[in-house]
Amino acid sequence: MSVFTFLHQFYFLQSLLGLSMNGWILIIIMTSLSGGAFFIYYGAKKTGQFEDVEGIKYRMLIEEEDEWEVFD
Repeated sequence: MSVFTFLHQFYFLQSLLGLSMNGWILIIIMTSLSGGAFFIYYGAKKTGQFEDVEGIKYRMLIEEEDEWEVFD
């Protein structure tokens, strides 16, 4: 089945809810992008990347002894 045949068969959606084919394509793309963003967020939440959001900004102020031994 070629792309043109699929688009011709897809054209019946124009009468459904009064949306044109461009409207349906926009809805499909929007749903796909928001679904992908949801799965990326869920994966980051599941791996614990949002657990310590305050500690990261103070990490640069903590002096570690091992770093300064090289310069002594």
